[in-house]
Amino acid sequence: MISRIRFLFSSTNQHGVHSPFVYDYLTNCLYKKPRIKRNKTFEILLRSIPYFKVKNIKIPHKDEGLITKLEGHFPDLKINIPPYDMVVIPIMHWSKAADSPIGSKEPSKEVIYFLTDLYGSKKSKTLWKSAAQSVQFNVSIDLYYSGLLFRRPAQRKQHFKVRI
Repeated sequence: MISRIRFLFSSTNQHGVHSPFVYDYLTNCLYKKPRIKRNKTFEILLRSIPYFKVKNIKIPHKDEGLITKLEGHFPDLKINIPPYDMVVIPIMHWSKAADSPIGSKEPSKEVIYFLTDLYGSKKSKTLWKSAAQSVQFNVSIDLYYSGLLFRRPAQRKQHFKVRI
């Protein structure tokens, strides 16, 4: 609860974002109506998949409930079949996941890392901060409920905390 209040005071909306890439994602995807009252992390994921034209998604922690829901919403989405456009992973599994770029030289340019449970514990907050500060990514978006990491060579390193 306290972490949510702190987040609200330190975050911005689309008007405080000075990146055309992130501004477009917020205004044309996350802030677009109608909003459906459901789990915020799942709603963000549902909106992000078509926006980023994700065809292949990896869910390394084998969350059967999530896989079933995604198959219901996106029948043509290939789950756990490479090459991946997006990797969905709880932040607590980040450092030990085979798909985590930590320890590797360079993540694939095309892969979007969608991290969940960022503020569940002090350790998860620390892992998120470390992932967002990694030199391997130059765009990180903290949405409180989830976070996204991108490798965009043409953009300078930026971190965004955004209210949705």
